[in-house]
Parts: sequence; C-alpha cells; structure tokens
Amino acid sequence: MSDETNSYTIAAVTRAFEALEILTKGPVGVTELSKTMSVHKNYAFRVLASLLSAGFVEQNSETEKYSLTNRLSNLAGNATIQNSAEIATLATQIIKATGVQRSSNRVELVVEEEESTDSNSLTTGEGVTGSIGD
Repeated sequence: MSDETNSYTIAAVTRAFEALEILTKGPVGVTELSKTMSVHKNYAFRVLASLLSAGFVEQNSETEKYSLTNRLSNLAGNATIQNSAEIATLATQIIKATGVQRSSNRVELVVEEEESTDSNSLTTGEGVTGSIGD
C-alpha cells in the first residue's frame, strides 16, 4: 500500500479486517488474537467487542473464544448477486460459454452452498433452468 493511500486509512477498520482474517482460521481468544495482531490485549478485546456488537463474531461461553458468524458470508453473498435477474443473466452466460448452441433440451445451472439461514441466499439444489434458443 502506498504512503498516500495509507494516509487515508482508518487504523481501527484495518485492524477489524485483520481480526476477521485471523478468525477465518478458527476460534481464537483475546490473548491469542492480541499476540497474532501484535496489539495490547485490551485493544484486541475492543476489536472483538465491536465485531460481536455488529454480529460478525460470537463468543463461546464455555471456552470464551470468538468465532465468525454467517453475517460476513451473507454480506458477501448479497454483494455478489443482488437479485434473481442477475442470477438468470449470469447462468445464461455460463451455459452459453459451455458451447451449447440452439437447443430445446433443458439446461440447469445449480449453485451449491452450505446451509444458510439467510432467505436471500441460494441453498443447495436451487438454481436456474432454461433453454438456449436466443
């Protein structure tokens, strides 16, 4: 990152994303996170408390370790594909890219994902069906 770009960053936001990246590897406690991030334990705790408050992490009451929730993946999924019209357009492009020419046969594109409680996400088995005739 250039010095000019770096001068526009907000350190707390950068640290929050660093913590999220660390949490992708599995649950961590405050001490482990502070050592990995090379920050004071109090700072690591405040980053985790902020992420907890925003719903991006949860804390196991028995181990006191923090882990990611589905909120981040749901946010990414919503940003990637906004609505079913985009899905249909994308599916048509993918199907056409396979080299299928005019066909009256049924073609399906299925997107398989892990279980999701987000009603806007595709779940296993859902997809787009259509024929290539345009």
